[in-house]
Amino acid sequence: HFSPPTSHVANMLGGAALVLAGSGLVFVLSAVALYHFAQREVGWFSFLTSLVGFVLSFIIIALVPYDVSEALALADAEGHGEHPSQVLVSSSWELIYWATFLLCWLLCPLLIEYEAAGDFTVMGKLRASLR
Repeated sequence: HFSPPTSHVANMLGGAALVLAGSGLVFVLSAVALYHFAQREVGWFSFLTSLVGFVLSFIIIALVPYDVSEALALADAEGHGEHPSQVLVSSSWELIYWATFLLCWLLCPLLIEYEAAGDFTVMGKLRASLR
């Protein structure tokens, strides 16, 4: 027998669609702005790394209103004795945190040193940037 989805499942799917749509909009707007202002000599990997940094920074603006609405809905649901899940919000914040951490402490310093290295080969620049 088919049973219609509960309101919690429908709300979670609607929330996922909202987060994905907001993420897509942030990605497109960030890509257009970065492409417009980036120097033409910038390599594709540097451009992509900058784009990820822009998207991670601006996605917070898209996620905060959804997080607040979910917190208010959670408080209302708990008042009625229900316990909805907030997996989407917490996993989104964790993804943003760890992606930003890796970008700031691993990828960006490596890329900065790679671009500043005086070697002529890719492997030489990579070795120099890892030192």
